[in-house]
Amino acid sequence: MNHRRRPRRSRLLILLPLLVISLCGWAIWQNAVRDYVIPRNFGVVEQGRVYRSGYLTPRMLRKVLTEHEIRTIVDLGGSEPGSQEQQHEAAVAQELGVARFEIRLEGDGTGDEDDDPAPYARVLRIMADPANQPVLVHCAAGAQRTTGAVILYEHLVLGRPVLEPLMESIEQHRYDPRDNPDLLAYLVEHIDTIRTMLAQPTSMLEHNE
Repeated sequence: MNHRRRPRRSRLLILLPLLVISLCGWAIWQNAVRDYVIPRNFGVVEQGRVYRSGYLTPRMLRKVLTEHEIRTIVDLGGSEPGSQEQQHEAAVAQELGVARFEIRLEGDGTGDEDDDPAPYARVLRIMADPANQPVLVHCAAGAQRTTGAVILYEHLVLGRPVLEPLMESIEQHRYDPRDNPDLLAYLVEHIDTIRTMLAQPTSMLEHNE
């Protein structure tokens, strides 16, 4: 019996450290390395006109802005006001001559802190204006607020059925309606109001340096 068990124990002694190393490597890749190699949650909404992402490191931001000839960034709250991340993004945008708008939305995508859908209308106006395109719209993870903006843009501006950008966000951009059902409920409740706001004459937009 002992002789039969020894090979199993030996294999376990070899496999366990390998498993620990693999898990540690995966955690390091996910949390410390990946965002410096791959732009976080990046995607094409409308080729040559609108792109989406999560917060990008300065290196990745510079790469994306240059490769896609981005003219405008719309930041939905990808980092805290006054944070180093926010300062880095503003510096890269200034360096490359890219306009930058900061329109902060709640983390789950439900408008601003007053539950007001007007910021979404402003975001859509910026995204839809040919003078601003190509546009990069992003939040922190690129999954909640950015999904809300993209669904509204594709439906109200491009005329696509809501289900199409919704499924793309679920399948490709880590939006999970089971974890955040409030976003879809909010969009359903306010989409007509946002449509009306979007149809009104365009007012002067405040540019955030």
